[in-house]
Amino acid sequence: MNSRGEIDVRQIRQIIEVCRSGGIGRAARELGISQPALSRSIARIEDQLGTALFERAGDGAKPTPFANYIVSRAVPPMESIATIAREVRMMAKGESGRLRVGMGPVIRHLIFLPAVTTILGEFPKLSLKTKIGSTPDILKLLTTRAIDVAISSSEYSELDGALDQDHSFVRTDLVTLKLSFFARKGHKILESGKPRQIEELLDYPMAGIGMTRHQRAFFPAKLNAGQRQNLGAYQVDDYELVRHIILNSDAIAYAPYQVFQEDIRKKRIFFVNRDLQIHHHCVALALRETWLFPMVRNFVEIAKNVSGNLNDPEWQAQQSPIASNAKKLEHQAR
Repeated sequence: MNSRGEIDVRQIRQIIEVCRSGGIGRAARELGISQPALSRSIARIEDQLGTALFERAGDGAKPTPFANYIVSRAVPPMESIATIAREVRMMAKGESGRLRVGMGPVIRHLIFLPAVTTILGEFPKLSLKTKIGSTPDILKLLTTRAIDVAISSSEYSELDGALDQDHSFVRTDLVTLKLSFFARKGHKILESGKPRQIEELLDYPMAGIGMTRHQRAFFPAKLNAGQRQNLGAYQVDDYELVRHIILNSDAIAYAPYQVFQEDIRKKRIFFVNRDLQIHHHCVALALRETWLFPMVRNFVEIAKNVSGNLNDPEWQAQQSPIASNAKKLEHQAR
């Protein structure tokens, strides 16, 4: 404690460690000081603050509400300080370190899998961690620094609403995806050979990766009970499962055509109406301080290059994980 009676970082760390360890002796060992020295330091802090921070009982030390309050206020900034060395090392190395990426299911299938093949080939010492979730969940992880970079696929309105709350993002636009509607070969909705309207699609269960507000607004506002049930019938988090559902049922899928490209080419899955499309915009986001990491910038550049190839049918057919799995199944069946 300094001459003005303020608690310094060292003393805050002592309070946190006593709370965490549950005793002065155990905390002293963790801090690398003697038990009497820690006891005297805690006593001086309590004397200065004019209140007890711990209730002593044998070897234990139970924190009072005042100690708990100090910990609740001090731990977040202390943890931020502890990450500075890691972040600086990561910035300095450039070619190694840790990269934490958050993404949605669409990104995982279309961009991340081919991108990660490239980045691990170029940076074999990289420690990579991933999180998959909705746009709001991924943005929360980014703002709390639980991830280093987010790649999100969503409508601009949802992203802009989030970005308005915090102007510290660096944003890189990647590609605009078009979600279309699909049915299996032999589906009744394809019998007429004519494009079907959105209301007709709702006579069947819908299958897709969740349902955002923007996607819901694409459908009529007023639906009967059966249509409402069909609209929310199959909302899953993996396009392999969406594919399995529509190939084995009367469900209608909404998805980027790229994930079914091999099935479309082999006439297993068909467009219901090519003119019915929902636009989704893929962007990469990073905090301004995180953008200093060379690895983050390298990864975003690789993701941008992959995104630029998404409308190349030949390239996409070679990269699509769903197409690859379909080929494996065909080979096994022979």
